Amino acid sequence: MKNKKIKVLLVCSFILLVVTPLISVAAKWKVYEDARLIENDFNDGDSFHVMCNKHHYIFRLYYVDTPETSDSYPKRVQDQADYFGITHKQVLKIGDDATKFTHKLLSRKKFTVYTKKEDARGNSKRKRYFAMIKVGDDWLSTLLVEGGLARIYGYKVDLPENGKPIRKYHARLKSTERKAKKGNRGAWKLAE
Repeated sequence: MKNKKIKVLLVCSFILLVVTPLISVAAKWKVYEDARLIENDFNDGDSFHVMCNKHHYIFRLYYVDTPETSDSYPKRVQDQADYFGITHKQVLKIGDDATKFTHKLLSRKKFTVYTKKEDARGNSKRKRYFAMIKVGDDWLSTLLVEGGLARIYGYKVDLPENGKPIRKYHARLKSTERKAKKGNRGAWKLAE
């Protein structure tokens, strides 16, 4: 019995010493500077194809969800309409506006991608990862919320670089959203 306990203890210790650091390493931010947008019909406001170090990736933004551009997901379109207080048709228009905004911003200059390569699921055969995108000094997610082009929604994570905790960045986004709403920007100008 004593030998069995020692073996279990040794196995547990091995797992803690060997496996835990591997998990920790996998969860670290990977940074891709000088990333470029790849033109693709499936790009939208919060999910897009990107070239990083000669590799093709699909990234989906943490923290935000831009309105849909088609009726492919009617329940999601309705959820977005309810969030903003706009019609189904208006959701699709704001989705187009968000797509154009992101395309214009990311195709003008290089940007930086921060990813932990966490699976963001998607309909493509190519894997899609969650990411934070920085353009100059600004997070794309913040700019989308600021323009009334995205709802605060989805997967959240402590920020890269300064490690700002989820709750602080989320609070900043909420404040930004209140200003966008008060300023009647994007979807908020259409709200009933």
